[in-house]
Amino acid sequence: MLPQTDPILPKLVRDVPRGRDWLYKLKLDGFRGTLYVEDERGRFLSKTKKPMRRFDALANAIARELPARDVILDGEIVVMREGRPDFSSLMMTESRRVMWRSMCCG
Repeated sequence: MLPQTDPILPKLVRDVPRGRDWLYKLKLDGFRGTLYVEDERGRFLSKTKKPMRRFDALANAIARELPARDVILDGEIVVMREGRPDFSSLMMTESRRVMWRSMCCG
């Protein structure tokens, strides 16, 4: 069984750090979630470590597609419409139809 981890939370700072060792990304309007994948099954936990059952279909779709069998991913669950986050659509997400795309920096 994978260990429970604390999510990486954004931190408000007065100045942006500078240097080649820093990467930046936009804060998208969605739900923060930690995805636990074990044996091709996924489950999301909220930043307060509560199950996010409404996203079970998404968690399992991601789990089936990942090359890794046991993994923990931390990120934002977002619905994109015409290249922009659409929080109201995320609130109406139905679990029976799922498409996903990962966006990573690295």
